[in-house]
Amino acid sequence: MLAREGYELRSGGADGADVACEEGCDRAGSAKSIWLPWPGFQNRRPDAARRTFLPDPRAFDMAAQLHPRWPMLTRGPRALHARNVPQILGHTLDNPSEFTLCWTADGAQSAADVNSKTGGTGTAIRLASQRGVPVFNLARVGAEEALLAFLAQRRAERLAAPGQADTAAHEAEEEETGQDEPDRPRNILRFPTR
Repeated sequence: MLAREGYELRSGGADGADVACEEGCDRAGSAKSIWLPWPGFQNRRPDAARRTFLPDPRAFDMAAQLHPRWPMLTRGPRALHARNVPQILGHTLDNPSEFTLCWTADGAQSAADVNSKTGGTGTAIRLASQRGVPVFNLARVGAEEALLAFLAQRRAERLAAPGQADTAAHEAEEEETGQDEPDRPRNILRFPTR
């Protein structure tokens, strides 16, 4: 559904929800950027043609500012946290996601909610909170309904924008045909991982 809405997936390639979201994205033929913590993670390598990337050093610097125990982490956990940064902020680290979709055992949706049960996704939630990116944690009762309401609001805002009459007709046609123009601007979905 999100792919049909034109959202790009930004994810981390981990087992579970990351892989499920990526499979759905691939089936719909939608855009994606998958951030690996290191080459060989989940038997994958960085490859721009396959839309798999490694975080750059600035992502490590930003993650260090977000993680409360950064000095105690070894390189592997640091890389896992650093890959959350471009998932929220994109390749250039200045293009925030429109929203963040996640699942954590504690249902955290803001920096204030993050605790030890949140896991590595806490770094992504902290960054999203810092940048004003809404977080929808599917472990929380009502999160799916809140996400659907958010998407409906965004759709209405796009359709109400001046000069969007053609876009409104095009989006209605897309809903009927399930097709999308390849050059259409993409919104961003972000699914953080551990």
